[in-house]
Amino acid sequence: MSQQGNQLGKERQKMYKNADRHEDLRRRRTECSVELRKQKRDDAKMKRRNLVIEEDDVNVDVESSGEGPQNPSLPLEEILKILTNNPAIIELRRCFEALRRHVSRDKCPPVDEVIRLNLVEAMVSALSVGDPKVVFEAAWGITNIVSGTTEQTAHAIHKGCLEPLVKLCYADDVKVAEQAVWALANITGDTPEFRDRVIAAGGLDALGHLTRKVSTLRIDFVRTIAWWYSNMCRHKNPQAPIEVLKALAHGLATMVAHEDSAVRQDATWAFSYMTDGPDCQIILPYQVGALDGMVNALDEQNDAIIAPTVRVLGNFATGADELTQILIDKGYLAKYVPNLLQSGRSSMTKETVWLVSNVFAGTRDQIKYMMGLNVLPHIMHIFATGDSKCKLEASWCISNLVQGGSPKQIMKIVENGFSSITDGLRGTHHVDTVINMLDSIMGILNTAETISRNTYATLLDDFEASGCLDLIEGYQQHQSENIYQKALNIVEKHFCENEDEDVVVNVHPEDPTKPEGGFQF
Repeated sequence: MSQQGNQLGKERQKMYKNADRHEDLRRRRTECSVELRKQKRDDAKMKRRNLVIEEDDVNVDVESSGEGPQNPSLPLEEILKILTNNPAIIELRRCFEALRRHVSRDKCPPVDEVIRLNLVEAMVSALSVGDPKVVFEAAWGITNIVSGTTEQTAHAIHKGCLEPLVKLCYADDVKVAEQAVWALANITGDTPEFRDRVIAAGGLDALGHLTRKVSTLRIDFVRTIAWWYSNMCRHKNPQAPIEVLKALAHGLATMVAHEDSAVRQDATWAFSYMTDGPDCQIILPYQVGALDGMVNALDEQNDAIIAPTVRVLGNFATGADELTQILIDKGYLAKYVPNLLQSGRSSMTKETVWLVSNVFAGTRDQIKYMMGLNVLPHIMHIFATGDSKCKLEASWCISNLVQGGSPKQIMKIVENGFSSITDGLRGTHHVDTVINMLDSIMGILNTAETISRNTYATLLDDFEASGCLDLIEGYQQHQSENIYQKALNIVEKHFCENEDEDVVVNVHPEDPTKPEGGFQF
């Protein structure tokens, strides 16, 4: 790069949060171990099984087709025998219904045995049969196959399930289309590679087609579509290409405006995954006009929706100053942050404090704005009384404020003394929390020293009276070299003003005129 280019780069850097500290202070989700997702559906594996059958019900059809008496379950070997002997449609219905019930068992479904007998290939072939009952049963069976392990899902993909499943998303039979979406959502949620395979098979277009029809679909189907969106956006390493994310963002704008709270919940989580990345991803919900609708959900007092919404706002605050400014200009921070900090719910507190910490990593004007919301007393209270994770997030807030705030703003931290800091430090052994606070204490004392001698002297007295000095001296015995050194630096710089004159002085100097030696006793 030319010298002129270097200079322009430096000038541009000054525009960012706290100049050269910009990248160090903003903390994305990978560095902030806050986990909020607790949805009513247990999708920790990013997959959902279809309706399951108890072992005692294996000989009872859980969903009668209305076409005569219910059929008893067939053994897998018998199913294989029938399917390899040019079966009629009535036999296909019976076989795939029985096969679906086998893989829908609640306990130990024989998926590996189904794979061994090559019956997954049979189910994939059945997806193209011209009978809705056969297609539905086969799609249902495949859904439960791909709700299993990655290896089982890979087998279904290898047998060619993707293209016919995507085609079924356009089916006139709504039940068949819904079952195909369910299976594709399971596959999408497994790995980034499988997500990309679904997209390559036309899954993105199918998702867009279904989104345009959501007003005509029953709620359960729309919820499955929203969940598919969530899995499309969930993977981080690697995330979907930006062109794909843009297309998903447009569809999600429709989903977050849906009347059903479960649909909005999954759609908002999808946006939270999407915005956990570079600035070009963070801006997407704003660009498609979805941000206002999402944030309005904070008025609903529904934690299931509030959690991902706060995550989206927090992700915005990790971005460039312009993205943080959107939150300020829209009034989101002023309207919601103070109340969220006082919610009393630990997970929500952690998330909101993380959001505030990233705003405190902003420009002086952004710090001033946040200070004007009177959030600092809440942050100090959370540091003093919160659980370990809340304390850690609060320590980042305090540290960022000390590093980027004005002297007046920094002194606000100890306006009421050091008791909150002392209480917080006594209640934690978390190394990162202690390090953040030692850095903050040094910054506070250094700032006071530059303000005035009287301010500095008063602060030192309060520091000692609060018991904070005792804690700092104790940290000089800490096993962490980093903590030890930071504590030592504080003590040596601010509390050893007389020790630098600790020189050995001989009270009775020898008379230089006396001759050496010659003593006689």
